[in-house]
Amino acid sequence: MEGFNLNSPWVIRTDVDWSRLKDIGTLKTFPKNTIIYTQNTQNPVFLIETGRVRISIFDEDGIEKTLGIVYENNIFGEFPAIDGENNFSAATTIVPSKIHVIPQEKFIAAIITDTELYAQVLKNLTRKIRILSSQVQELSFLGSGARIARALYNLTIDQGISENNGWVIPIKFTHQEMADLVGTCRVTVSKVISTMIKTGVIVKEDGFYRVTDPHTLKDFGKP
Repeated sequence: MEGFNLNSPWVIRTDVDWSRLKDIGTLKTFPKNTIIYTQNTQNPVFLIETGRVRISIFDEDGIEKTLGIVYENNIFGEFPAIDGENNFSAATTIVPSKIHVIPQEKFIAAIITDTELYAQVLKNLTRKIRILSSQVQELSFLGSGARIARALYNLTIDQGISENNGWVIPIKFTHQEMADLVGTCRVTVSKVISTMIKTGVIVKEDGFYRVTDPHTLKDFGKP
């Protein structure tokens, strides 16, 4: 709609040329719902060729909080390679995915010798900091309804396709995926989206959502 949204937890659009990483990695196929790595472990760096991966954290009781959804032509899992510490998150495939697996030592050697690649990795890390900071802000100051609205708004400005009567979000997601992303339960997401539909803020057509007025959506649920 308006352009690239750095705060969106849907890490979708990137024009980065990751061919150097593809050259030093191994392309592997992962079935749906495969755990690629868990919290507090070391792991390689990953680059999605096709598919979708959920990055999340778990508490001691196994309750999950989604940090982001990573789409094709984006990297993830690079933190252990950079700082030498265990990963703070977990990664799970949402759909069948083909992913390049890059060993840590090869990744570090590549960014040391390739200044353009180094800059792209740094920019990617900066974006993730923005995403996490935005989530902290929303969890601290917004109710569940407003957080759901903000997530839909982020998708609209990043991916929305303009039509005569609004903007279509060309990404399908379940209510549970949305709940995990904004830190609430599936029932709450269903109720909020139902209210949005009843009030005409969004319309559901063939499994996709059309946003009639992004500015009204952005302010939905605010006190």
